[in-house]
Amino acid sequence: MIGTPRKALAEAVATFLFVLAIIAAVNSGSPLTPLAIGFTLMVLVYSTGHISGAHLNPAVSLGVFLRGGLSVADFVSYLVAQFAGGALAALVALAVWPAGEKAMVIEVGPAFLVEALFTLILVWVVLNSATSKDTAGNSFYGLAIGATVFVGAATVGSISGGGFNPAVALGLSVSGHFAWGSLWLYIVAPAVGAIIAALLFRVLNADDARKIAADRVEASPRSAASLPGCGASSSRQRRRLRRRSAADVTATTVPTITPMIVSSTRSVSRSATGVGAARCTIRSASGVTNTIAMP
Repeated sequence: MIGTPRKALAEAVATFLFVLAIIAAVNSGSPLTPLAIGFTLMVLVYSTGHISGAHLNPAVSLGVFLRGGLSVADFVSYLVAQFAGGALAALVALAVWPAGEKAMVIEVGPAFLVEALFTLILVWVVLNSATSKDTAGNSFYGLAIGATVFVGAATVGSISGGGFNPAVALGLSVSGHFAWGSLWLYIVAPAVGAIIAALLFRVLNADDARKIAADRVEASPRSAASLPGCGASSSRQRRRLRRRSAADVTATTVPTITPMIVSSTRSVSRSATGVGAARCTIRSASGVTNTIAMP
């Protein structure tokens, strides 16, 4: 299995496990419930991040989409997978534990505010620790994300239930822990927080796309040889290269951005020994210039 179906399945399975663990932790009545939730999210992020980006949360997917890291098709498939995983987890939980005797009673104003604020924090952490070029390749992103949810659940869980995740809220509504009449709040408030987080990320990381584009044009000599002015033999080759580059754009947590190559030139310099060294200079639409040694 490859592509969008593979990523959507990973999101569905991971969200299922996450929501099931949350319901189990809540039903245990343990004071360590927030810690259990945070650690569960952390291990699931590490275990599926390489497949789908491990969003496990429609609000996170919305933030990554607005940040430019998801295609429309992947975004929609992620939402369907996450909600399906959350609902299925609740149904399985009902076969193990009885439904919640009484849904949590919340005050709309304070609950909306904390859900929006802590979802903003969560999405902000995800975007900066798991999608930013400046933190690419780090090994702490899962810990940062899990710790954020732990802090939110421990501090404001008594106000809103500590959802910060529409898929989790759906599961807790099915299991009887959240009131169905409050479900809209757990969808709208996280969406507001995610939108603000994505906008802040784009404003404060305006050079992020440029940095990713610079890496993308650091192609191999073989790829560079197919560029106009660097040995491309036909317009058909150039079109094929552009299509292949566009197809490489992924929708994982760490997105890639394909630069548009606007010009390229080939030059040959000779050393004192008379040996020629060919180089290809590539300029992208973002203004980044890269020089690649050619065979």
